[in-house]
Amino acid sequence: MVIPLSEVAKHNKKSDCWIAVHGKVYDLTKFAHEHPGGSHILFNLAGKDGSRIFDTIHTPDIFDGYKEEVPMVGELDPKDIKQKDESAVKKGEKPPLEYLLNAFEFEQVQPYIFIEFFRSLFLATVQVQPRETIPFILTQRAS
Repeated sequence: MVIPLSEVAKHNKKSDCWIAVHGKVYDLTKFAHEHPGGSHILFNLAGKDGSRIFDTIHTPDIFDGYKEEVPMVGELDPKDIKQKDESAVKKGEKPPLEYLLNAFEFEQVQPYIFIEFFRSLFLATVQVQPRETIPFILTQRAS
């Protein structure tokens, strides 16, 4: 059965939780409370395409071991399937905050956040301070 994303979107409650993953639509209502990462993760994705977040954690064949607990409802309408390069976070890019699921992932992204923050702070300092005081400011903060 082909299911449009608009139909999947109607199943966005704790009592009726459908999630699309790589072109397939799954009913995760019964399994949500058994999900090792917590039910809240699945409920946040209810009624949506969860492929991007799914890829950060799971292998593509994970549903093979959960056929009874997580029945496949049907195939997502091909026009609603995102291309892989659209949904994947490219290596070296900072992923959106809502895609970080645990402390380990925050630690992995931390260098990108701090580099961005300190770069913007430095540029703001350069624009506000007279040019001759910049080396003084940098050496005072470093020590």
